[in-house]
Amino acid sequence: MLDTFFTQIKVRSRMESGPIGPYLSEIAAVHHRNGYARSTIRRHLRAADRFGACILKEGMSIVDINASTVNRYLEGLGRQFFPSRLGGTLPDKAWGLQQMVEILSQQGVLRPDAEQEPLIGIARWVADFDHHLDQVRGNAPRTRKIYLWYARRFLLERFGAEEPNWPTLEAEQIAEFVRREAAKKHPSSCGHAVTGIRALLRFLVTKGVVRKGLERAVPSVRTRHHCSLPRHISPGEVQRVIEACDPATLLGLRVGPSFENRDWFLCTPRLPIS
Repeated sequence: MLDTFFTQIKVRSRMESGPIGPYLSEIAAVHHRNGYARSTIRRHLRAADRFGACILKEGMSIVDINASTVNRYLEGLGRQFFPSRLGGTLPDKAWGLQQMVEILSQQGVLRPDAEQEPLIGIARWVADFDHHLDQVRGNAPRTRKIYLWYARRFLLERFGAEEPNWPTLEAEQIAEFVRREAAKKHPSSCGHAVTGIRALLRFLVTKGVVRKGLERAVPSVRTRHHCSLPRHISPGEVQRVIEACDPATLLGLRVGPSFENRDWFLCTPRLPIS
């Protein structure tokens, strides 16, 4: 059924290899029976594929997710706001995910929330950190998503998926991780690693699992919002500026270089330059 909506073999192979891949054909079939347009079904399948890529990146499989997992994912995507829709609308990456949950639940693939096994290892700490950011710090969903992304990467690198051995966490490890992650980013966003890991360490201090002051091991990263070279103007544009000046008037001519060499002098244009 998937080949009805995606004709390129490479695209289908990639989608079928993901965590949601074995169920995409059934999702497409259900939508087709329900009368969805072909373009809508394609959007729903793409959204399901992107969700699968996200949970794979976080070290999860299809059996690890439930409706709450999908809701947290949707919350982290944020909303797009338009004048005609006061409440905003979810982006394309969210299309059809609620229907996907219903279909997979009916097939017994997803477990009900009440039957989900307790989180263990770093997954439990990341979930507790998320709750702290939401209920204690009051961070926005987008901020929480950034902080959790760095927290999960850091904890996985240091401890794997198992229960963290907090006494072994050293300041040098923290500084090295933050510098490495910040170096990968654009100058305007390289500070995310700093704020994310610092928030994680402050949370761990409040839990009493790391020593107070360890958060100061996070190095400061200089961010420059206007560090690019200024945009230059072409020789033709310079000539247009010169030609727009009227040297016969006091406003157009100021005392400066000799009149025979008028390549550069201050003047007031009499015509707008577009």
